[in-house]
Amino acid sequence: MISFKKNIFFSFIIILLLNSCKDEVNSPIVEDNNITAIQDTIDNWSLGSKLLKFGLIDNITNEVYEYTMSSIDPNGVFNISLRNIIPSNLTLVRVIQNLPVSYLAVSNPNVKGALGELLIFNPDTSKPSWLSLCYSKINRDSIGSYTLDYLYVEDDMDITGTFTGYSTINGKNYQSIFGYDLHYKKGWNKIVVTLVERVENGNNINEKYIFNNSEDGESQWLYWFIKI
Repeated sequence: MISFKKNIFFSFIIILLLNSCKDEVNSPIVEDNNITAIQDTIDNWSLGSKLLKFGLIDNITNEVYEYTMSSIDPNGVFNISLRNIIPSNLTLVRVIQNLPVSYLAVSNPNVKGALGELLIFNPDTSKPSWLSLCYSKINRDSIGSYTLDYLYVEDDMDITGTFTGYSTINGKNYQSIFGYDLHYKKGWNKIVVTLVERVENGNNINEKYIFNNSEDGESQWLYWFIKI
């Protein structure tokens, strides 16, 4: 089992988009990929040549299944192809399971999916050493900043609408508005979560995020500083 050490915002996205309820599925074949490859540079890379795998998280066991692999050159450049068959022993889960569906319009609500992760390995080990995450080049907590994830879905689906949530984190009270404008195509899709409003008044913070499938600015891949 692998423990992923992520920031609260990134973890919250995963909780919203994927559930922890086991469903039996066959190995689906992607017939119409939305995204077929990821080609980019890990901006803060300084660890030389390493092995890169695009893994899928099993939401029951938290284990990562190898999906496809490539390499990172000493400058952090990588080009990884997304193959068209999901591992048969991976547990896909309903995409909307933890979404506030009573506030949202959802087409094809039984669609299942899996979240992908870029994992970095030392060549001599079978366990990942680092996790790579993608962010906007705008500083986090600044207007226009966003995170970028990749989600596989077994069929087309749309999720639209708005929901307001309330939480208290480290003594601060958050009122968070989440606007959904997600349109998934069968295969691999981007999930872009952008901060569009933020007002802080003492311990009270009002903010608004938009979930959609496209980037409005430049992004950057950063390897996670803590080994996993």
